Amino acid sequence: MRRLAAAFQQLLKRLRTDECGGLLAAEYLLMGTLLTIGLIVGISSVQGALIEQLEALAALIMP
Repeated sequence: MRRLAAAFQQLLKRLRTDECGGLLAAEYLLMGTLLTIGLIVGISSVQGALIEQLEALAALIMP
């Protein structure tokens, strides 16, 4: 997690010094937002599937 934060900070530094950084920053912000939304949806789906499987296992163990 620290590596990711450090890499993100380096990216922000490069974008600030770059003259064309404004457009790239907006693109990276959009990509980051989409990735975050995708991760949240994916984790939520995994959670739902895991709960279903654990409920099925509990039903087998405790009749």
